[in-house]
Amino acid sequence: MLGKGYDVIFENIQKVTNQLEIDIVATWSDFNQMMAEIAVNPEILEVKTKIEKSTNRVTQTDQLTIGYLVKKILDEKKAEYATKIIEALKPFCQSTKQHELMNDQMVSNTAFLANQSQSALLENALEQVDESLLGTLNLKLLGPLQCYSFSTLEGKDLPF
Repeated sequence: MLGKGYDVIFENIQKVTNQLEIDIVATWSDFNQMMAEIAVNPEILEVKTKIEKSTNRVTQTDQLTIGYLVKKILDEKKAEYATKIIEALKPFCQSTKQHELMNDQMVSNTAFLANQSQSALLENALEQVDESLLGTLNLKLLGPLQCYSFSTLEGKDLPF
């Protein structure tokens, strides 16, 4: 396997030499406050007013409509904040990779591939982003890590 895969293995090793992965996880610092802001969003208020005018009771369909709208607005806010973080850190890394969000309170879960010499600059940029967000998000830096998100080789025993 090593003999036949040497070129692929060597290429991947070269790709991550002097590189490191830094993961940034962002969560809402006050999720309840964010939901309160969404509750007074003009789109939400408009739907609520229509529901109140059309009937005396809220149906399950009405609840679903508002729920989908809340999720849409929350997802838009998450995307806006995630973009701010990525744009601020992008000059100090070669690549980024989005990881899955584990719950509604998680705004961003991004891996950054950076040259080892750029890691201090990336961390300084993260501090500036954190200050500019005025406490809206909790930012957690995980790393430096091996470049698992950017280079993984899997060997399989093939029956031939």
